[in-house]
Amino acid sequence: MFLKQGAKEVVLPTEEKLKFSGANSHRVQLGARFNYLMSKHIDPLAFAGAALEHEFDGQVKAVVDNVM
Repeated sequence: MFLKQGAKEVVLPTEEKLKFSGANSHRVQLGARFNYLMSKHIDPLAFAGAALEHEFDGQVKAVVDNVM
């Protein structure tokens, strides 16, 4: 999965300016799900699942009032 986020500038309630740089990120997600039909007469399934996510690279910088 590739994620691209643009730069953003916000003003805090303390009137400090906070600037975030743009970010690019590469991630992979792996998961599995197990379904179990409890009865022929009961419609909902019981299920269990698990997933793992790993971010390979992704950096973002922030500046407060032009001070790194």
